[in-house]
Amino acid sequence: MRLLELTTEKFPNKCLAEEINTLREDLNRIVTYWRQDAKDPLLQQFLDEIKRHIFDLYMDSVTLYLNEADSGFLNEMKKKANKKGDSWEWEEVRRKLENYVSEEALASLGIDDDTDRYYRIYDDHMEYLQRLFYHLATMGQLKNREVESIKQLLLTPTVDSVDQQVIVTALTLTGLRTFDIRKFDILAHTVLYSEDVRVKERALVGFVFSMGTDMQLIFPEYQTIFDSVMDHEELRDEVLEMQMQVIYSMNAKADSRTLREEIMPEMMKNMPFKYKNGKIEEKEEDPMDDILGNDKTEKIEEKMHIMIDRMNDMRNKGADLFFSDFAQVKDYPFFSEMCNWFLPFSINHKEVRKVATTPEIKNIIELFTRESMTCDSDNYSYAFAFAQVANKIPTHILEALSTVPTTSLDEDLAASIVRRNYIQSLYRFFNLFKWTNGYFTPFSYNKERYDTPKEKSECVFMLNPLFVKAPWFGDLYPSFLLFFSKYFNKDDKEWFDAITRVTWPMAHSFEGEMAMGVFLLKLNHQVKQAEECFRLALKHRPNSAVAMKKLAYTLNGVNDEEAFQLLMNAQGLQPDNEALCFDVAKKGFETGHFEEVIPLLYELYYKRQDDREVKEMLASSLLLNGQIDKSEEIFDKVYDERVEMSEYTAFYVAATWLKTDSVRQTHEMINEKDIDIESVLTASIWERPQGKYLRKLFDSHGISVEETYLLFHY
Repeated sequence: MRLLELTTEKFPNKCLAEEINTLREDLNRIVTYWRQDAKDPLLQQFLDEIKRHIFDLYMDSVTLYLNEADSGFLNEMKKKANKKGDSWEWEEVRRKLENYVSEEALASLGIDDDTDRYYRIYDDHMEYLQRLFYHLATMGQLKNREVESIKQLLLTPTVDSVDQQVIVTALTLTGLRTFDIRKFDILAHTVLYSEDVRVKERALVGFVFSMGTDMQLIFPEYQTIFDSVMDHEELRDEVLEMQMQVIYSMNAKADSRTLREEIMPEMMKNMPFKYKNGKIEEKEEDPMDDILGNDKTEKIEEKMHIMIDRMNDMRNKGADLFFSDFAQVKDYPFFSEMCNWFLPFSINHKEVRKVATTPEIKNIIELFTRESMTCDSDNYSYAFAFAQVANKIPTHILEALSTVPTTSLDEDLAASIVRRNYIQSLYRFFNLFKWTNGYFTPFSYNKERYDTPKEKSECVFMLNPLFVKAPWFGDLYPSFLLFFSKYFNKDDKEWFDAITRVTWPMAHSFEGEMAMGVFLLKLNHQVKQAEECFRLALKHRPNSAVAMKKLAYTLNGVNDEEAFQLLMNAQGLQPDNEALCFDVAKKGFETGHFEEVIPLLYELYYKRQDDREVKEMLASSLLLNGQIDKSEEIFDKVYDERVEMSEYTAFYVAATWLKTDSVRQTHEMINEKDIDIESVLTASIWERPQGKYLRKLFDSHGISVEETYLLFHY
């Protein structure tokens, strides 16, 4: 209470001050009554109500403070919201929104062929929607009496989907900076009952971003609201996917660089157009290609398909490919209005109509943006950018492009794509719009909020205790941990610090043990604990080659013999896995299992004819298995191609010595190949299995320890 009074002293507000004084009087009256030992059965209820009231007032005071950020930008937006004297009572808001739907429908029929009338109705409504957005985006806590009206408005089919989406976004932005149990409840209700995928997915993002932390002490219904959504398995899967999409969006600059530096240059090189003298022209085909039977066209198409497939694969995984490119168009006047960053794309928007000046340009813009794989913000950017170059494209090419057929959005992917695109629009707003200091971005680590601990990681929202303590989290977090273990490393200190503070639930499943093992191994480097996880995973699934490989990795240098046997077993389950075959051969060579690995190395020798290490390892294994002639033959071929020092060079020297039985010839080879003899055979090799086998070979050929020392170290 005292903190609230201090805040209003620093940021005076008459209405808020009056409410605080009234609240102080009520609290004093209750405390005085209580101190007289009066037993009021309604005391706890009164205290709970006052507690909620204090919280609401404090959040309202924070809102006033944040509205002053960026030289009072949000206060100016609040004035803009009220400049026409609109009523913001929800019954009146709904009436206006429903009237628009009726008027727009009648005007779109074109009975009187008055296109201007349709656009007047549309433009007037967009201005009203913008004012409504600014009213909501600058407001404090909702009142209890408003909740039911907003819930109904967001579900009714008599209100346009675009209007509902914009309202949801405004509630999300204010919910991001101060927790509001009523907004949280409204967004949860919309997630559960909306039949419009675009409204529902925006609400899901808002629900997650505005959930706050540890609000049960003030709002007993907080946990119930959370559970009402998250008790649905399909929604839990969506939230997990959303977590990944948020992290992907934060890698937008790197993904854009991949597109710009690797994919687009290759695609442009193979396009049938060229840019010459400020104009786009078709490339002339070489008539000799057909005569000579060249398959140049087919090769170009193949390269194009490879690049397109690569781009689509990145995009389907959630990569944000166009951030950097479209970021350069965000200085267009359209984006000076905060509301426009979240507006669903429409070819009818006044600013788009200004640039879509011909049917061809309009058709191409619609073609690109219809069921688009890019976010609404980028669709507007595309419209403005394309219009600037359209006059440089030959008319016949424009006409051809405008008739390309489009494909519908896959219903199974629709929710995922809609959500991802919306997250990308939010990411662009928080990174490119210059007046965002009045809000808190969800795309950061350890961002201070007024209702959560400072150490909370905003972007890794699944670290919220609501998730971690949930009874179903044990089923969800394996995928969560595996994703983060793959995506991050220990150098990502902010994220690492956040995730290592979490007390993870016990994982009584194969997936859970594997996920925890990977996490412990990669990020914490807790090898012994990871080993235990992989052993438990193998108890759940004894024939898992993946678990065997992971367990073998933890045993490197600790129990190499068991590691080799595990890899051998895994290779038996995956005989066509070349990488695993190599790992088995390597570990077998290190542990002295030459007879077992020679067949594997021969197989790799023929499959990987350019792999020098395979050749050297095979030659070394043959040598240590007593097959000196075959060993020396392979070594000669390797070193005739290129002299290069490696851990196997010592075995080449040994093979030459044993084959020739001549120190002189061996020294001649060493000098001819310019081998640094002292560097290729360190003292530690004699402690390893290979060294022990090499010692036995030397002994069997009558070469003493002293002679070995003289050759290699003198």
